[in-house]
Amino acid sequence: MSYKAFANDIKAGEVKKVYLLYGEESYLLDRARELLKASVVTAFPELNFNSLDGEALTVEQLQNACDTFPFGSEKKLVVVRQPAFLKKTSKKGEEEQEDGGDEQDTAVQKDGGELKGYLELLKQLPDSCCLLLLYYGDMGKSKKITDAITKDGAVYEFKKAEKDEVTKWVRNSFSKSNKKIGLKALDHFIVQTGYLDKNSEKNLYDLENEINKIAAFAGDAEEVTYEHIQSVMPKSLENDIFKLINSCAEKRISESLSVLHDLLIQGEEIFAVLAMITKQIRTMTAVLELSKKGLDAKSAAAKLKVHEFYAKNCLNHGRKIGMDGLVKGLNNCVAAEMSVKSGKMEKRLAIEMLIINLFE
Repeated sequence: MSYKAFANDIKAGEVKKVYLLYGEESYLLDRARELLKASVVTAFPELNFNSLDGEALTVEQLQNACDTFPFGSEKKLVVVRQPAFLKKTSKKGEEEQEDGGDEQDTAVQKDGGELKGYLELLKQLPDSCCLLLLYYGDMGKSKKITDAITKDGAVYEFKKAEKDEVTKWVRNSFSKSNKKIGLKALDHFIVQTGYLDKNSEKNLYDLENEINKIAAFAGDAEEVTYEHIQSVMPKSLENDIFKLINSCAEKRISESLSVLHDLLIQGEEIFAVLAMITKQIRTMTAVLELSKKGLDAKSAAAKLKVHEFYAKNCLNHGRKIGMDGLVKGLNNCVAAEMSVKSGKMEKRLAIEMLIINLFE
């Protein structure tokens, strides 16, 4: 996440002619835009701030916006959202244009011509204009474009926040609502959001919404607790499976069956639940094995390519069950799946019997 580096540059007064900001963390992209706007547009924002839709933008329109002199301010800011020329420039188009091929089709010629126009524009930006290219999501960057931008500007990618960054951000966000949150509750909140999950599409806007709801629910309480979070936030399938496995290990059969029943009522498929149980037991086994070799949860997470929170939970639960129990659990999961697929047992009965005897 490059937001901090970007913010430090802007606060130091090092405003460049052109910026390309892109990435999956839309919250930070919006914050960066507002930070740059506050620094550049010192007066008459209705005249010195232009926001343009990059999907339908032409070179001429952008040129006109950039060439217009600011009023009552040293610079004006021109923002282009989702600039189409950044994604239109195909590798094929660039290679064909560079090779000078005579058999380019009309689309390639058009894209190549547009690219040339934008490259010329970037070379001739007036000192009175700051151009911000804002792209939400991943993009196939053209080397020609990025080289042209970095000559008089900078490129920043805003990735999702890492564990330490999001932890600090969440704590500060609760603080703005005059709420404290302990480390245990904080960890639980982050896990429940799923923000750090490998394929999660959650962003900091989603976390901000959950924080506002929890702070409102907590009312006059000074500190946000585990119970507040559980009462407000939607349940996580991953956490429900941990709860299911833990209750199986402690032979709390009625609780295990109750968790299973709730999952099925919520619409989870029996085979999906079985797959999650198998996956978590397999990961517990791997993390426990790595722990015996001297690796902590963070190192194990990096090796297994899972998140540290998930690895830590796997290690804690795995230690309670023990390696022998985990191996038995894996064997029983495989046996349950085979009994259903071979037609020996109906799938609802098979998973209920598995839960009753998971680590036996």
